Amino acid sequence: MLYLIAYDISDDKLRTQLGKRLEDEEGRRINFSIFECYLSKARLRKLGEWILPKLDEKTDQLAIYPICKSCYEKTLYWPDIEEGEKGNSTVVIR
Repeated sequence: MLYLIAYDISDDKLRTQLGKRLEDEEGRRINFSIFECYLSKARLRKLGEWILPKLDEKTDQLAIYPICKSCYEKTLYWPDIEEGEKGNSTVVIR
């Protein structure tokens, strides 16, 4: 399943580690702390087990949004992304 993962983590080292881990999961960075990632339930669970105990509930935030195929096909990006980067499933504003 595709997930949109957004985070605001105060600790620089942990924030960098999470970004690297999401890149290792072949996530696509949308913004500095926002990724699109295709994850199985098992991989999502493993990610949660790794990151959740490390978060500071007073200062850190993590949001993981499941994106269904129908919603993903309606995704709009601004500014444009590279042609072909998302295949035929993305509407790109021109």
